[in-house]
Amino acid sequence: IKKKIVWTCHDMWPFIGAYHYSFKSNLKSINFIDKYILNKKKKLKNKNIYFVGVSKWVQSSIKKSIFKNSKNYYVNNPINEKFWRIQNKIKSRKKLNLCKRKFYIGIGNLEIGRFNRKGINLLTNAIKILEKKRFDFEIVEFGNKEKFTIENSKIKIKSLGIIKDDSVLRDIYNSVDLFVLPSKIEAFGQVASESILCGTPVVGFLKTGLNDIVENRKNGLLVNNFSSIKLSKAIEYFLKKKYLTKKKVRYTIYKKFSYKTIARNYIKIYKQILNEKN
Repeated sequence: IKKKIVWTCHDMWPFIGAYHYSFKSNLKSINFIDKYILNKKKKLKNKNIYFVGVSKWVQSSIKKSIFKNSKNYYVNNPINEKFWRIQNKIKSRKKLNLCKRKFYIGIGNLEIGRFNRKGINLLTNAIKILEKKRFDFEIVEFGNKEKFTIENSKIKIKSLGIIKDDSVLRDIYNSVDLFVLPSKIEAFGQVASESILCGTPVVGFLKTGLNDIVENRKNGLLVNNFSSIKLSKAIEYFLKKKYLTKKKVRYTIYKKFSYKTIARNYIKIYKQILNEKN
């Protein structure tokens, strides 16, 4: 019997070279290690390998790679829906020393000074647009060693640094009114599912892993073309309209990414693969 290998893809590394994500820069100039690993992977093309992407976006990327003829599926990342839950906003804000009535926008892990895939420039420009329109809001950012700053802006930013305690992270999601994930490349977007389960809507871009998580005007908004103007309008939508209740936001994905649901999806794939003739 030929061995069958199922490879879960949390990013693009399993089916490209040495990089976790494919950028135009590393497509044009492949370094020695990347080229060596890519050639090694090319030798596996005709093996019995089945790829499982953590989102439809990853699955579509597999179909464009050297393994485009291999069988591929997608199964989203699981999440503990009992831990990531709605809490009292006032109490959560008190723990973080945040104002009771201010509109807070949450952002996390922008990889400041490292990569452009997290869309930090798009976010910065969007915030400046909103500031010119005189919207009243503040920003809560976390997950960065360097503080997130906006040049020539008076918008207040509370930096919480690296968060090592998930209960603190849960307080952050419950404290903010909106979470913005401006990534241009995102395999899935676990922080988005965490935020939504805490009842906080998410704004981001289409054609990323967020497509599997965010439902427009139900638990957030996704915009196209990686445009700062469109991103600002999506944020503005929530600055103006706050009618989405936390329970309604949470229940859009409640159970969708539970461990039981994800396990069932994997079992279904395993059975299908095992039943195939070699």
